[in-house]
Amino acid sequence: MPGAGSKTRPGYRAMEGREGTMQNYQNYDLKQGTGYDLPVTILQSGENLDVSEVEKIEFMIGRHIRREYPREVSYDPDTGVFGVPVTQEETLAIRAAEIMDLDVRVKFLSGAVIGAAEKPVITIDEAYGREVL
Repeated sequence: MPGAGSKTRPGYRAMEGREGTMQNYQNYDLKQGTGYDLPVTILQSGENLDVSEVEKIEFMIGRHIRREYPREVSYDPDTGVFGVPVTQEETLAIRAAEIMDLDVRVKFLSGAVIGAAEKPVITIDEAYGREVL
């Protein structure tokens, strides 16, 4: 639930905490057999998350795929976009039409850990081809 005085709109997913309100505002369609970096933007009090204050970030795609920044996830400081890698093997293993959440938890250098109260949705589309290219 958003903090007092904060504004959200459909599609915005707010994370609350002492470090401010954080949002990840995109839902996703992901096709089986896809292998690429899923673009994720996290806003902190309306601005791109200041990664200099972050120890690590956990990205969970459903219960299937876990990635951690800065170890496995890239970050583009010019755009404020995190690239969460998924492999063809991982997405082929997910059932078609499955709907999963993207759960994000941020651990700050201060020790505070803030997670999403609501999560963006990832819809898995069917691929007819089952081979890894």
